[in-house]
Order: sequence, then structure tokens, then C-alpha cells
Amino acid sequence: MYETNEIKMYAAVRCDDSDRKKVEPLMDLLREEGIAVDFAENLNMSNTAAAIVFFSQAAIDNGSARRHYGSAKKGGALIVPVVLDKSDPLSHSELNRLLGRKEIVYASGLKNAALIRKIVYMLPTSVKYNKPEEEEVEEKEIPTGVAVGTCPVCGGTVRRGTDAFDCEEPDCRYSLPFEADVRDQDDPDSILTKKIRLDNVGAKSLLGGGTVEENLKAEDGKVFRARLKLDPEKPDSLIIDAEKRGLSLFGFKKRK
Repeated sequence: MYETNEIKMYAAVRCDDSDRKKVEPLMDLLREEGIAVDFAENLNMSNTAAAIVFFSQAAIDNGSARRHYGSAKKGGALIVPVVLDKSDPLSHSELNRLLGRKEIVYASGLKNAALIRKIVYMLPTSVKYNKPEEEEVEEKEIPTGVAVGTCPVCGGTVRRGTDAFDCEEPDCRYSLPFEADVRDQDDPDSILTKKIRLDNVGAKSLLGGGTVEENLKAEDGKVFRARLKLDPEKPDSLIIDAEKRGLSLFGFKKRK
């Protein structure tokens, strides 16, 4: 990890004392990604641009999750709520009211690397370290040409390009965008307000016939968690797996 004395902004971490053993390794990984994080009690309002609030079932039950989120909200910083286990913060009325329509990161089922990517994506650039010039160059260089799967149109090899995942066959024009649209096959006219940003891992899963899990927001403002796969009618976009969608964090409910 590169350290500098020129840190101007931090992300304040808030969690229950009993969850610190789970949270501290995640903080170390965030620092390795160039994110300036520390526990909230070590920071002050003037140098805090964001707050990462970690929830667990125990913290929700004893009320500390609500207090941590409420304190972060009063501070006016951008908030990233992270659920450490399979608990459902939206099932608690007071916490649900505080969270509102906030997008939540669910750690259950994710490897630490994928979890950190989601958290970093949601944080503002103002909490990042000033890295040396050579590190900045390395960070901007996105490797291309990596094979991520088989083309659903012609069966050729799909590789990461500069703007999308493209089929390498010269006569095939298949391309899967880095930010893919989502269609709800149960309600084709509905509007889903979020495009899904795909990395190599997500593209490999989709092109291999698998799925990715994401939080989506319907046009009525409700946020739900869904499992997505390639749209068979338009394989450059995604479709909700109708059998695996719902608000439950313990499993996906079949839509009625």
C-alpha cells in the first residue's frame, strides 16, 4: 500500500464493536485499493467525504446499526451501507425509513475482492489517495484482448475490448457493453433505472450461461435484488431471471 501525507479526504467506517474483527480486514483491502478509510471516531467532519456503515443481524437487533447510520446521515457525507451477513435491514421499520431508497451492498455470497470492487465503485474520488505517477499510469491501463467467453451469436471467442466485450470473428458484430441494459421479461414496458457495469468476471459468467446478482430500482422507486442473465432475444443486454428475483436477502422469491 502506498501511503502519503497529502490525504485530504477520508471515508469514515462505522460498525458495531462486535463486528470489528470482520470489518478490519476489509478496511485493509480498501486501503490497498487506494481508499483512505479509518474508524469514524478517529476522524472529524472537515476531512470526511463519505461513510461506510457495516450492518450485521446483531447490530440491527441491538439498535447500533440504526444509530451508526443515523450519525453518518447527520454528518452529510455520502453513505455506503454494507450488510455483512444474510440479515435484512429493510425489514426493520426505523432502519428502513433511514435507508430510504439508498442502494445497499450485500456481502453475503461475495468474495472479498468482489465486495471491495462494489464498495470502491460507490465511493467518491475525493476519498482516494494521491498515488505516485507510475501507479496512476498503471491504474489507467485497462488490459484488453483477454478472452471472457464464447460468442452467443456465432460461437467465436469474445474478448475484452476498449469499449465492450467483442467477438473476435471478423464477420460477427456481437458486442456486450461494459454497461449493459436490463429488461424485465415479466413486465417488458417497465423502466429499470440502473445499467449494470460488467467486469471480466461478470462477463465470463454471463457468456458461460451463468448469472450475476445486482440491486435494481423499478420505476416506482422500489429497490429489489435480482439475478440477471443474457437476454436470449437480445444478447447484448441482460434480462431478469424470472424464477430468481425478490426483496428477500435470504433467497430469491418467485414473482407472483
